[in-house]
Amino acid sequence: MAGIPTVIYGFVAVFLLVPFMREQLAGGSGLNILTASMVLALLIAPTMIIFFVGGLSSVNKGYCLAVDAMGGRPVQKLLYLQLPQAWPALIAGVIMGLGRAMGDTLISLMLAGNSVAVPHAATDAGRTLTAHIALVIAADFASMQFKSIFACGLALYVFTLIVVVLLRLLTGKLMGRAG
Repeated sequence: MAGIPTVIYGFVAVFLLVPFMREQLAGGSGLNILTASMVLALLIAPTMIIFFVGGLSSVNKGYCLAVDAMGGRPVQKLLYLQLPQAWPALIAGVIMGLGRAMGDTLISLMLAGNSVAVPHAATDAGRTLTAHIALVIAADFASMQFKSIFACGLALYVFTLIVVVLLRLLTGKLMGRAG
């Protein structure tokens, strides 16, 4: 699923998920933040799962066998051995998924409803920063709309920087604690 283009996710969601959401919400277009979030979650799941599987499979097999030999339950093995050793990879998977979701423009452009107003609920239409940049890029260079994309770009850059710094701090602390 990681190789499926984003536009395919959006196209399928427009014809399957949006009508379902329209029926469930009893009104509205079905194009809202909740719909876009559901498809984004499906989009980033393969990326996160790759990291999770890699982290959990890197746990020393000898330790797993030792826990089994001592009569440890599978839950104990997971909580006290596998998760602590795989923690940096699990955090990296979450951050990589977050990064992919933050950078995705097409899903939010197709499914979030494209409303400039501030949403008050997940079932309201909205517009992400990346979608705003994509929609406004063709505006007149002297307009305030065009100038707003620089503020959006700066906000995305700062948020990405914060996420990367947090990732490095977390993995550094976790690696120091595990090593």
